[in-house]
Amino acid sequence: MVDIDFTPQDLDPDLPKIGWLCTYTPEEVIFTAGFHPFRILEENPSTKLADTYLHHNLCPYARSCLDFGLKTQDRNLKGIVVAHSCDAMRGLFQSWQHYVSSTPFVHFMNVPKDTSSLALEYFTQEVQELKSVLEAYSGRKIEDSALWEAVDLFNLSRDLLRELNALRKDPDVFLKGRTVYKIIQASQKMPKKDFNQKLKNYIAEVKKEKGKTSPANGPRIMIVGSLLANAQLVDVIEEAGARVVCDDLCSGSRYFEGDIEKESEPIRAISKRYLSKAPCARMKNTKQRLERGKKLVEGCQVDGIIYQTVKFCDNHLYDFPIYREYFEKEDVPVLQIEEDFMGGNIGQIKTRVEAFIEML
Repeated sequence: MVDIDFTPQDLDPDLPKIGWLCTYTPEEVIFTAGFHPFRILEENPSTKLADTYLHHNLCPYARSCLDFGLKTQDRNLKGIVVAHSCDAMRGLFQSWQHYVSSTPFVHFMNVPKDTSSLALEYFTQEVQELKSVLEAYSGRKIEDSALWEAVDLFNLSRDLLRELNALRKDPDVFLKGRTVYKIIQASQKMPKKDFNQKLKNYIAEVKKEKGKTSPANGPRIMIVGSLLANAQLVDVIEEAGARVVCDDLCSGSRYFEGDIEKESEPIRAISKRYLSKAPCARMKNTKQRLERGKKLVEGCQVDGIIYQTVKFCDNHLYDFPIYREYFEKEDVPVLQIEEDFMGGNIGQIKTRVEAFIEML
């Protein structure tokens, strides 16, 4: 087993952080303004404090983010950027503004629900506005040349993550799902230069071990849905004798699919990539999501799909019946799992997953 520590270490105390929550947030702009873009996604989340301010039937991820803000003692956290991915995020933004006094910078970004030329024009203005408010807050002008340097750095990270992701489907490579998700989560929290070097080394070591371990047998599973706070679900699947070979998650492949292409204006190029990246259930083009899912199923030789939703995630719950019907016609079994995000219903999930794997 390759052993490289991807645990995010304490950051330089002189390095201010800006938190982000949704993968439609352009990290390159935050980075170029002199901040470290840091995804707020705790491995062991809680909503105890946030439940005082937000209703219990609101997305537990949104509530856990507010909980993080209310309890944080991190002086490096200078603000957050909230992308309007759903109504729960709008509620989080308003509550954070009112109740979290430790972060003076709180910015809300609107994100269109389609990728038309008009939508791109609108989103480019939103990204330009983010650039302007970050310049005003930091007192630092964001130059185009610096943006292009950030693009190269973040594109490299995405390229390495795609290379790691491709190794998951190789039967001659022993790569635990927990390890992959730990690395992806680290990529959203660690400084990119440090992360890229570690991942380069890790991939090289994994390739050296190719063919030296027992082939991975058992049904090949794709996880689809919202996001995972930790790898509990992945552990349950693999302990039941299956193998997670790919995913369509915002804490997984949707984060690193697609590069920023060089063109005349960096802000437009950045906007284009983020708006047109692998879509989540909030976007209008359902057909595009289904076709992408089919390509993943065929390319990774998937035997079954586990459709995971966070409790009260309206977007993905609405999307599920369409997804299930589509893949049932493709003769790919689909199991829906609804998580409470805190791991409280893991016993029930384990029973259902084991039965599904046995059926496959």
